[in-house]
Amino acid sequence: MESAGIQQNWQSAGHTRVFRFFDQLNDAHKKRLLDQLALFDPMQLKKLASEYVTQKPAIALPKQINPVKAYPREPRADQVKLYADAKQRGQELVAAGKVAAFLVAGGQGTRLGYNGPKGEFPVTPINQKPLFQVFAEQIRAWSRDTGKQVPWYIMTSDANDLATRDFFHSHKFFGLPEADVFFFQQGMMPAFGLDGQLLLGAKDSLALSPDGHGGSLRALERSGAVADMRRRGVEHLSYFQVDNPLVHIIDPMFIGLHDLSGSEMSSKTISKAGPLEKVGNFVEADSVVQVIEYSDLPDELAKQTNSDGLLRFNEGSIAIHALRLSFIDRLNGSGTLSLPWHRADKRFRTSTMPGTK
Repeated sequence: MESAGIQQNWQSAGHTRVFRFFDQLNDAHKKRLLDQLALFDPMQLKKLASEYVTQKPAIALPKQINPVKAYPREPRADQVKLYADAKQRGQELVAAGKVAAFLVAGGQGTRLGYNGPKGEFPVTPINQKPLFQVFAEQIRAWSRDTGKQVPWYIMTSDANDLATRDFFHSHKFFGLPEADVFFFQQGMMPAFGLDGQLLLGAKDSLALSPDGHGGSLRALERSGAVADMRRRGVEHLSYFQVDNPLVHIIDPMFIGLHDLSGSEMSSKTISKAGPLEKVGNFVEADSVVQVIEYSDLPDELAKQTNSDGLLRFNEGSIAIHALRLSFIDRLNGSGTLSLPWHRADKRFRTSTMPGTK
């Protein structure tokens, strides 16, 4: 679409301020802004601005909030056979090539004092292995022991994609076959001002933010990662985040319980350090298992205890999940990710281009 047509579409949708510096730009900078805008649907963003930005939707807590029923770390007497069967099932799935690793690695190491992708940060105390290497060695071990290569899908961000790829190439993929490591970028969404207008990060570019954890499922589909999984016969994804050096990337017991229970998505949980620890809380809310953020769970519930003195709401989320590929397919089935949007309020610092004020 020509420049005039793109401008008309966006202005018709009410997004006029995004072009306020357009006439000051040279052709290359104009193209940069127009190329960004072409990635988004102006009418969809108009709708999102109306529903989530110019008014803040009220998020009501569920009426009935109860503790979730989680599998214990050690099986009860009536669960011994189930756990044994689950471990065997998980091992069989890995050995059959039905399990892939999915790493969310879009973050930078800024808060760790490291200038680069967070996965490059050295974490082992003696050999100073970076996080990426710690994960790669686990995958190598499982591939060796099962005789079946575990494919690894790594979601980067616009800020660190090139640096992450270069890091893997410079370290020869830590001994993994290059063909079995699949990089793709997380999706981005424009940032809005409270008036519903799009914000600019510079005169020639939008202010963009990652589109959240749910967006990772859309990125899997759009990037071709899901198609690659289908080609390989993958049925389950083991999801983990880059800042967890203690994660068991492949956990046969967890994967087996997930599969045998028929679950579309399963999550690991740990006991909370305290009632108000800043982690998501797994709960059964209105008969549906879900996560209520620490900031949303009322203190009177968070502090409740059982007769043994332990917290009633004691299952904290650590962002380790197992997902069926069929679940991801179903959510992306209409061509649009079928998940609700969530408003996140953040402060943005705009930048300027060289030679502009």
